Amino acid sequence: MDSIILRYYKYHRGSRDNMLDELIFLFNENYPERFIDEVKGFFHNFEWPDICLSEKIVKGFLEPFPEEMQEINNEINDFNGLRPFQIEYLGTYKSKDLVTLYINSIEKTAGRYHAIVGSAQYQKRDIIRFLTDIIIVHEFVHWIVDILLKKRGRQGFKYTTQDEVFFHEGLAQYFTYHMIKYDKNVASVFSWLLPFQLKRYKVFQELITPGYNLNDVMVGIWLCVNSKKQSWTELKFYIDEASKIKGDSGHKISTILHR
Repeated sequence: MDSIILRYYKYHRGSRDNMLDELIFLFNENYPERFIDEVKGFFHNFEWPDICLSEKIVKGFLEPFPEEMQEINNEINDFNGLRPFQIEYLGTYKSKDLVTLYINSIEKTAGRYHAIVGSAQYQKRDIIRFLTDIIIVHEFVHWIVDILLKKRGRQGFKYTTQDEVFFHEGLAQYFTYHMIKYDKNVASVFSWLLPFQLKRYKVFQELITPGYNLNDVMVGIWLCVNSKKQSWTELKFYIDEASKIKGDSGHKISTILHR
């Protein structure tokens, strides 16, 4: 699995020269200052979780929510019978210590992309590299949100209701998109994956389309974490409210809290 990020992760953890460092820097620089200092140490790259490469094939299809069922049927028709799959078939984050990449599934997905899209410029191994970069960033966003929740004395991941699942997957996809959108090669693979995904992996577009800025998204995350709400509905409400208020993140938070 010759991923640029994986090689940087192993050998260049001390320098800010890859998307994981950029992701951590993004949070350190933009998260509301009211308690970011409490967690900055945990974002340091020497505290990154381990990456495990697994040959396991994740079987089955995680139960979709009712709202996702029609979308699945439409996707099957649109893609000539190809069954939609989930990012968690390719990689998972299960604790603060471990991100797992399922290398066989990644290789098969890269092969599917290469067969359907075709590319005279890239070979299958290049697609594997682009795909691996996407998955690692996605899973590291889960790690960051988990750290934010736990360091505030909140319960860790809640991943049961649709609102909770959309919250976590929406944020993971939003920041993955934010990190890869200027790399046309990785972005093209990310865009190709989207139609195959369940709605939980597409809701991030509800933050992109209205043009909410990064500061407002960070304010929304802060308010959700501080109020013990792992809720996509609440997150969108807070972000929308923040977008209507002029000023820095501290002022926006105070204004929303006192309404």
